[in-house]
Amino acid sequence: MSESCDVEASAASLMAARTGARKMAAWPSRPPGAFWESFAIHAAAARLPGHEVTGWKVGNINAEQQAKSGIPAVTCAPLLAPWTKASPARYEHAKFLTPKIECEIAFALGRDLPARKTPYSREEVADAVAAVHPAIEIVDIRLAGGYASAPVEALADCMASGGFVPGPACRDWRKLDLGKVEMVLKADATEVARAAGAVILGNPFEALVLLANNPPPWTTLSAGQIVTTGSCTVPFAFDKPGTFVADYGALGAVTVTFA
Repeated sequence: MSESCDVEASAASLMAARTGARKMAAWPSRPPGAFWESFAIHAAAARLPGHEVTGWKVGNINAEQQAKSGIPAVTCAPLLAPWTKASPARYEHAKFLTPKIECEIAFALGRDLPARKTPYSREEVADAVAAVHPAIEIVDIRLAGGYASAPVEALADCMASGGFVPGPACRDWRKLDLGKVEMVLKADATEVARAAGAVILGNPFEALVLLANNPPPWTTLSAGQIVTTGSCTVPFAFDKPGTFVADYGALGAVTVTFA
C-alpha cells in the first residue's frame, strides 16, 4: 500500500462502492489520516461525471462531538446529485447497506457565501437563505468498519451520507422559531421517532452560521445549494422496504419510499 493517501483513487473506490451498494474492502492507498485529506477526497468525488454537489451536511458542531471525533473543527460533506431526490422520493432498498433515517432541517441558499477572513454575522447568513425545508437524510456507510470506522475515514465517505430528500420550501421562514419546530417520523404509519429543532444548538440555523464561517476548503457555498444541519431525531435503522413520512407541522412533510 502506498505511504501517501491517493485521494483520486480513494474517491473513485468510495463512489464505486456507493453505486454498487457494497462495502469497500480496503482503501486503495493509505487511508486518510487528517481531515484535510478527507476534504480532498470529497473534492475528487465531486469531479467525477454526474456527481455535482447539490448541497452540504454539517457535523462535528460542538465541543463534545469534536472531542469524541478527534477532529478539532466543524466538518461538512457534500450531498451529491445521484442520491438527492425531492419529496416524495423513491429509492431501491437494495442500493443501501445499513441505512438509517434522520429528520433534519435544511436551508436553501439564495446567494453565495464565499470564504472570507472576517466572520459572517447571523444576519448576513440569514439574508443568504432563500428557503427552509423539512428534510430526511438517509445515512449509510461503505467502509469495512461500518459506523465504527475511524472518524476521519467516515468523514471521507461523505460523512456516511446515503441519500437526501428535501421537502417543500418555506420562504417565510423567519416567522418560525425553528428551535420549536416539532417533527414526527412514521414508518409505514407507525411512529418511530419524535423530536424538535432545538436539538441542534437550540436552533438549527446556528449550524448554518457555523458552516458559513467554517466552509469546505475546496469550494464555495453556492446559491442553489441546500445545507442540512444534522439529525434532530435518533437515527432509525431499517432492514426492509417501506415508506417513511416525517411531519414537521407548519414546515410541511417529507416522504420517502424504499421499494
